[in-house]
Formats: sequence, structure tokens, C-alpha cells
Amino acid sequence: NEKNLVLQAGVRGYYDEQTFRSLVAFNPWIQQPDSLTNTRNSEIFAAVKSNVNENLGFRVKAGVGKQSNVQLFVNDSKDGSSFQILRELDLNRVFIAGELVYQQGQKLNWTNSLQVNIYNDIDAAPKAYGLLPFELRSSVQVLILKDLRFKADLYTINGAWYRDQTGDDKKGKSALDLNAGLEFDVHKKVKLWLQLNNIVNQDYQRWNQYRVFGFQALGGAIFHF
Repeated sequence: NEKNLVLQAGVRGYYDEQTFRSLVAFNPWIQQPDSLTNTRNSEIFAAVKSNVNENLGFRVKAGVGKQSNVQLFVNDSKDGSSFQILRELDLNRVFIAGELVYQQGQKLNWTNSLQVNIYNDIDAAPKAYGLLPFELRSSVQVLILKDLRFKADLYTINGAWYRDQTGDDKKGKSALDLNAGLEFDVHKKVKLWLQLNNIVNQDYQRWNQYRVFGFQALGGAIFHF
């Protein structure tokens, strides 16, 4: 109790409902699936959790699991512009997940999440097409003045495996995407905003053949009536 530390271990099982809408939300360029099957998940895990103080908390979780009826996404053999869905009946994985949160009332909110996956025993395809082995997200919001807020987001990945137009298996490049913005309440009914996207102007592809936009600067006003 004096260390404010919690150790956890357990067995967990759950289903992920698969619909055409959920698949398109994950990969907008899929072909029409022939059928839809929910994904069954089971895992054995151990975790460490702590609220270090009133502002800082974290959780680290590691374990092994099995997923049944997992959707893999591979470029079609025609021109590679759309993705066929391959169903892996049983997919084993080793995973590490982490969360870190720091908050100071309404002035500062900083959240971080980490996911590392190692996939094994794949039968439906040579590689875990479309599934990310590493993903990190970090988001911060700061109240600079009473009516002025700053926010920033960092997203970094280790690219997923894909099949190119020659039929070869290749691994996507790692990427780092940084965004930042400001919001200013001019009046209770008027808000000005500025948003900078992909500040480092990195050229990368979450899905093969679909590059993300480069650096963008956007601004505008919001009126409430």
C-alpha cells in the first residue's frame, strides 16, 4: 500500500464484432467481403499498475494470446489498389501494452499509449498483412491562457507487411507523424483555430500505395448560434 502499486494477472476472453462498417473504418480500401465472422480473442497476461501521485499514473501489460478468425489485408493481384481480406483461423501473438497519463486539473492533460505485437503461426498468408507490430500514440492538451488552448499529437508506427505489384512480400517503413494546433475563444459563441498536420512532412504509407498527406496548415473559425 505504501508503494501504491498493483500487480495483476489473469485470463481474458472477448469477441470483436466484425461488420463491413468496422472493416472500412480500419482499412477504407478493402474489397467487398464474401462473409463476416466475429473475431474471438483469448489471452493470458500479467500487468503492473500504479497511480504514482495525484497527477501521474501508468500501466504496463504483457502476455500471450490467440485470435480466431482474424482479418488480414493483402493488396489484390491486379493493380494492388484494393485489399483482399484473408481470414486467419488461429493467430498466436505475444504482446506488450503500456499506458501513461499525466494530468493537472484543466491546465494540462498528457496521455500516451503503446502497443507491441509479435505474430506467430500464420497459415492463411506468409505474413500478418496489414497488422502493425508497433504503435505509439501521445497526445497533450495545455491551457495556456483562460481562452487559449494548445494541443499536439504524436503518432509513430513500425510499418506492416504488404504484397507489392510483383507479388513480393515487403515491410512498410517506420513513420512519425506530428500534429499541433491552437484554439482561441474570442467570444462565448466564436472560436478561432489553427491546425498544423504532419509537421515533419514525412512521406509514409499506413496502407501500401496510399500515401498520407504532407505538411498542412489549416485555420478557421467556429460560430455557435
